[in-house]
Amino acid sequence: MKAIRLLLVAAGLAAFAVPAIVWSQAFEITGKPVTMTWPIGNWNGQHFFPRVYCLTYPKPGEALDLTLVMFNRNTLSLARTAYKGNIAIYVATSVMPVGRTPAEEFAIVMETNRRNEVAAPAEVKVSEHPGEFGAIAGLVIRNTVEGDATAPFPFARKSRRPNDGSLRSVSVHRLFARGPDRIEIAGLQYFASPIQGSDEQEGTAHLTEMVEATVKSLQACTATMPVRNR
Repeated sequence: MKAIRLLLVAAGLAAFAVPAIVWSQAFEITGKPVTMTWPIGNWNGQHFFPRVYCLTYPKPGEALDLTLVMFNRNTLSLARTAYKGNIAIYVATSVMPVGRTPAEEFAIVMETNRRNEVAAPAEVKVSEHPGEFGAIAGLVIRNTVEGDATAPFPFARKSRRPNDGSLRSVSVHRLFARGPDRIEIAGLQYFASPIQGSDEQEGTAHLTEMVEATVKSLQACTATMPVRNR
C-alpha cells in the first residue's frame, strides 16, 4: 500500500480534511508496534484483544500482515491488517468518557458525520445500520489517504481530492460502542487506476463487503465475552 499511497500524494491532488472524533491530545505510540506476516497465506484470521473484542478476519488467505499499535498510554488501540489488492482493514478502539452510554455515543458520532456530509456531500456519505450491540454509524469517504503515526487512520481522517473528480481511493467505516469501549472498523482501498462515474459503486462494493463481514464476525465473537468494566 505504501507505493500506491505515495503515488496519490504526488499526483497533484488537493488536500481535504474530514474531521473524525475530536481528540484533545496528540497521538503518541506506547511501546513498540508488533507486526505478524503470512507470506504463504497460512493465517486462520483469528485475533483477540483481551477483554475488548475478538474476531476472525474475512479472507485470511489473502492477508499479508497484521500490525498492532497502542497509543497514548494504552488508551487507544489499533489493529491494521493489510491484504492483497491494496486493501487494509482496521479495528480501532478507545474508551468513552465516564458516564456516556453507547446510545449517546452513537448520537454524537452521527451528528459529527452528518455535519461532515453537509460540508462535503460529494465526498462523504453517512448511513445507519443495525447491530448486535445497537445501532452502528456508517460512513464512506472518497479519496482517503492513510496517515502516519502522528495522525493514525482511522482515528484521524484525511483525503485528497483529485482535480478530475475521479476516485483514487475509498474508506468505509462502521462505528459502535459496547460497555465503555468505542470500536471502529474501517476499510481503506487504493485503486491501481482512477475510477470514474457509475463504476464507483462497483469499485467500492468489495471493500464494503469486507468491512461488513469484519463487523459481523467481531460482534458475534465479542458477544460471547463479558461486557468490560472500566
